[in-house]
Amino acid sequence: MKKTAAILIAVFVIVIGFSFMVKPLSKEPANAAGLGAILFFDTILSSDYSISCASCHIPQYGFADTAAFSIGVGGKKTTRNSPSVMNVLARPSFFWDGRVETLEEQALHPISNPDEMNLPIDEAIKRLNQSVYYTRNFEHIFKEKPNKTNLGKAIAAFENTLESSSTHFDRYMNDIDSFTESEKRGQEIFNEKVDKLTKTEFRDLCENLQDG
Repeated sequence: MKKTAAILIAVFVIVIGFSFMVKPLSKEPANAAGLGAILFFDTILSSDYSISCASCHIPQYGFADTAAFSIGVGGKKTTRNSPSVMNVLARPSFFWDGRVETLEEQALHPISNPDEMNLPIDEAIKRLNQSVYYTRNFEHIFKEKPNKTNLGKAIAAFENTLESSSTHFDRYMNDIDSFTESEKRGQEIFNEKVDKLTKTEFRDLCENLQDG
């Protein structure tokens, strides 16, 4: 059963990836998620048009990276590995250090990060507004021209579709299932340990990795 589920997930991510990598601007998205998918695979959001979000969040590898340190524009090595953007609906925070709380905000950080896509958000918005294709589709879907807010919303909407399955935990987080008292206590213990790692030990871990 687990092997079958793994195969189905692999097929899902490969189909999603290839469906948008082939001539993405020939597609007319029907909704925000569709528009976000096209943006996710478009190199327009990097300073030298060389990489996209999918360059580090690779569909064939569960929308994660295979390198210990992801590579940004100009072949620049970043200081961290790009985590998967699958199964993000129940996450309370994003990035390895949990520094942002919304997926919309997370979507914008790699674009402007000088080690990653190295494109100021204002410049990214300018490019999108200079594109007839993007201007038309943002106005159709969001009823306004491209801006910082709806750019984040579009990419986040696509990432929210990358759910591998509906588990008991997923249904609990979406107020469909209930946890037993034992399960609730287990979640509390886990969250306490993760919170401690995020706030204290994680910084030391990252510094040790960079020093090495």
